[in-house]
Amino acid sequence: MGYDESKANELQQLKDDDESKKTQSQILVEMASDIELFHTPDETAYAVLTINEHEEVMPLRKKKFKRWLRMQYYDTFGKVAGSQAVEDALSTLEGGALFKGEMHQVHTRIAEYKGRFYIDLANEHYEAIEVSEDGWKVVSQTPVYFKRTNSLGELPAPEPGGRIEQLKPFLNCRNEDDFKMAVAWLLATKRPGSPYPVLLVQGEQGSSKSTTTKVLRSLIDPSETLPLRNLPKSEEELAIAASKAHIGAYDNISSLSNALSDTFCKIALGGSVAKRELYSDDEEAVITLMKPSILNGISDVGKRPDLLDRSIMLNLPSIPKDKRTDEGTFWREFEAVRPKIIGAFLDVVSAAIKGLPYTVVTNKPRMADFALWITAAEKALNWKPGEFIELYSRNQQEGINQSLETDPLAVAVIDFMKNRKQYKGTPTEAHELITEYVRDQRTIYSKAWPTPRSIKGRLTRIAPGLRSEGIYFTDLGQTSEGRLIKLERMEEEAPISEDGEDITI
Repeated sequence: MGYDESKANELQQLKDDDESKKTQSQILVEMASDIELFHTPDETAYAVLTINEHEEVMPLRKKKFKRWLRMQYYDTFGKVAGSQAVEDALSTLEGGALFKGEMHQVHTRIAEYKGRFYIDLANEHYEAIEVSEDGWKVVSQTPVYFKRTNSLGELPAPEPGGRIEQLKPFLNCRNEDDFKMAVAWLLATKRPGSPYPVLLVQGEQGSSKSTTTKVLRSLIDPSETLPLRNLPKSEEELAIAASKAHIGAYDNISSLSNALSDTFCKIALGGSVAKRELYSDDEEAVITLMKPSILNGISDVGKRPDLLDRSIMLNLPSIPKDKRTDEGTFWREFEAVRPKIIGAFLDVVSAAIKGLPYTVVTNKPRMADFALWITAAEKALNWKPGEFIELYSRNQQEGINQSLETDPLAVAVIDFMKNRKQYKGTPTEAHELITEYVRDQRTIYSKAWPTPRSIKGRLTRIAPGLRSEGIYFTDLGQTSEGRLIKLERMEEEAPISEDGEDITI
């Protein structure tokens, strides 16, 4: 490397400034004067640094940028900058990013820009995949900013000439329908900025739930350090975990609280979770997310109808002993074809981008954007027209049946309405009558059974499942007879609005 006179002059000037007693914090700010500073919509400050001939995006408050700043000072003066000076400099630079810098989105793993999708390979060359209606290619620069967290793993460069069917030997699916639903979920994860169905992977011990989860995740958002997580305990912890990667994969779930079930619905559809800012009494940090999630467990991973209504469910069969493969052989064989499988999926994504503007779904289900996207991909997948909607409807019905079977209130309401055309009364009266139909009397004294005060809310939650049995619940509100609810047996389905919401409930 040749002698850089301008850089030498700059360093000499800094040394002269040091001798003229400029503070360390002032010098640190000047050292960062030529780097790009910007902020995100949630007012997080970022810097764009050029390192080893590529650009890296770093949050100012994270360790890596602080270490870069300290190293700049040490390389210049041969001594360590004080901690307070670094903090003062960071505060000043943060102000510059917020009040003088431009606003940009920062993405994790995938992004969209002017109709093109970008997927961060997270490799040492900072390459990404660009996908458009004309095909896909690996690029060294993108028009969007990507951030990298500690859990982000490297995605292998895709290869052409692969087939999606090459994935089959590595997924323990019951049948062809379940394999196609897994394919549909994977295609959804490769589309930025759209609602994502939650994937529920269920099966008895020895059905390869964890391995199936890892395989699916590895085709879009691998993580060497944390491929599977334990289920967080609170909504805030779940939101933080989900923000660290494109896909949240949660292992060996035995039960899911109502609060976490609601949070997974938020994450799937796009929602915000507020948390208290550190060292602050009145400031809140808002985490806004729309991410895919995988939850695996032995059985009944999702019980609440609102979560199941936004999910794809895979029930894995047990693997016979003579069909099992050792871990080493399994992963070697998978890694050998993974680049081609990824390439095959990208071919379909490209075709779906091209076909989406011309795709129509007449009877839109819940998660209508997801349904439209996969329908646009049907031709490239060699599926029959309308095949996905049929498969998706059957999968959702299986989930609804599961929720009915595991919810004692739903079972009791079905028995209660078996010989009734209609019931109308107060929530308290309904609670008393429906309680007589509880099959296991111990349920009445458990948390699974509602109180007279909470029964209306519970009926609202299980309403989608009840409708599949021809039972419709309506909150009639305050009437001259008091606050009333109605249960009615009807043969025809209630009308559905364009966004998939039920009109009558």
